[in-house]
Amino acid sequence: MRFDPLMIHGFINQAIIEVTGLAFDPEESLALHGDGRQRRFDIPDEFAMVNGIYLRKSVTGAEIHQCATAWDDAVDADFTVTVDTKDYKLASGSMKIVVAATVSDGDLMTDDISSLDLSGYDYVEFWIKATAAVVASDLYLLLDNVADCASPQETLVIPALVADTWTFVRVALANPELDTAIISVGLEYNANSGANTIWLSDIKAVKDDSGYWVKMDRNNWHVDQEARQLVMEYAPGYYLIKLTGGDKPVLLDADATVCEVDEEFVIARATELALLSAGGGPGTDPDALRSLASYWGDIADRAKRSMPWLVGVRTVG
Repeated sequence: MRFDPLMIHGFINQAIIEVTGLAFDPEESLALHGDGRQRRFDIPDEFAMVNGIYLRKSVTGAEIHQCATAWDDAVDADFTVTVDTKDYKLASGSMKIVVAATVSDGDLMTDDISSLDLSGYDYVEFWIKATAAVVASDLYLLLDNVADCASPQETLVIPALVADTWTFVRVALANPELDTAIISVGLEYNANSGANTIWLSDIKAVKDDSGYWVKMDRNNWHVDQEARQLVMEYAPGYYLIKLTGGDKPVLLDADATVCEVDEEFVIARATELALLSAGGGPGTDPDALRSLASYWGDIADRAKRSMPWLVGVRTVG
């Protein structure tokens, strides 16, 4: 009865705060991709520190459409399709789609391609940009084993896009075992349709576990903390970029919250703090709570010392 649950809750979070900056929740991201020109990249929000940058030097893949030619099969009248030779990510141009304000949900444009067996692949990767921001599921990328994406075999949700920003997208195939004869690719306005201009470039399927990764030397990159950007000393080539690092451990706010640091340390430190709060001097501590607190403090200190050393860490603002 001497320990208020809210007080114990505070001690638990106090223990987590104590090791914030010494312990991180591991994070990994494949959200960035080089193009041979860009040197600065926004670091994903979940990162509080970065300790490794890797470039995917090779991967087993199948080109679905380079988008260096305009799609011209089933193209809705609200789409005007051209090739942009000035703003692109690969080859000699990207596909530019001017979408009229009269567009409706469900309108699409497609192109037929040579038959592709994608049954051994697990992700589709591509570049996309839009002049007006869209939310996730506003746009779909379609793949089908019949012409004009008449009954899509794959309906791949395109995530939210920031206005006027090229975004590299990786979407898992839902039914790769059925994708044995893909002959058409399409782009559909699924929701919140409206006037927009969209660019597409380099649509391909990849075998995710076939990638060959090379770690960048630490001398070739640094973190701009104020801008939360990764800065390369030279522009990486046309490679997928993997970031490794960590996030600050979350404070617990419910019984279901997962503890992201060593549980032994949190339990021991919170127990020590609770016992210290209840103990007093020799005349007011008949249960020797302060001695027990010292015991739990030793356990907490040992657990803290056993946490892995953070090597090569660069913090993010």
